[in-house]
Amino acid sequence: MKKTINVLTIAFSAPPRSSPQSYLLAKMLPYWVKNGVFPWVIAPPRIMELADPCFKALFINKDIQFIRMKRPFIFKRIFFHLFPFFAKPDMDIAFLPNALKVADIILKQQKINLLFSWASPHVCSIVALRIKEKTSLPWIAHFSDPWVDNTLIRMDNYYNRKMEEAVIRKCD
Repeated sequence: MKKTINVLTIAFSAPPRSSPQSYLLAKMLPYWVKNGVFPWVIAPPRIMELADPCFKALFINKDIQFIRMKRPFIFKRIFFHLFPFFAKPDMDIAFLPNALKVADIILKQQKINLLFSWASPHVCSIVALRIKEKTSLPWIAHFSDPWVDNTLIRMDNYYNRKMEEAVIRKCD
């Protein structure tokens, strides 16, 4: 009998958002299910439905669970845009409290065997780091873009270096 693995996946660039990461997830998750790996994906609220057949097939699959977070209060998002210095590691930090609440609910209701965080945005790694510290679950941290060494967005500061070091040190 095949062992099933339930994976708590933190991916803020998730379908139906149109991004390379969304498309990669849409292609990858059905293969996980086919091999006994069942994802519980924490994702931001749906902004729009896309007609892409790749995404439609994904949402029809009952073995792939997308759990949508609530949108952060508008004043938080405005605050981080007005004062980007406080938006560490990135602007999506406003989602952190909601992502942790959703994760707590999933962890109480499901037998989760593994954490999988998909960054960028790097706040996904921060969410997984906090969950790892609470649960000691094995954790795979995926970096699709550089964090501190990013040449497009200047993120080389004390906070980001410390967070990146903590993520690398504590992931499995």
